[in-house]
Order: sequence, then structure tokens, then C-alpha cells
Amino acid sequence: METLLNDKNWQAYLPLALSLQEKDEIKAALLKNIAQTPDSFTALCEYLRCLRIIEEYPLKTE
Repeated sequence: METLLNDKNWQAYLPLALSLQEKDEIKAALLKNIAQTPDSFTALCEYLRCLRIIEEYPLKTE
């Protein structure tokens, strides 16, 4: 996560893990953002970057 986020202190202000439902909700919100952004190329690049982070994000164990 340090490499993906380019931040050694990410645990200080971000959750340590996400549930599958939280990941799905974030993905849906990011996808909706692409449709509402005039610059679709930039939005797509940002979406793909965020998607990679979300996929690599630690999963909550319930």
C-alpha cells in the first residue's frame, strides 16, 4: 500500500482494511464519476489508478 499510495503514513488517516461491500460501493461511485466528468480520458485514467488501489487494499476479515 505504501508504494501504491506513495505515502508511508497511509494508516494514520485511511482504514486498515475494507469489506467487499465497501470496495464495491467505492467502485460504483468511481464509475459514476466517469460518466459525469467532461474529460473522459482523464477520468478513465484516474478510475483505473483508483481501481488498482482498491483491488490491492487489504480485505477485512469478518
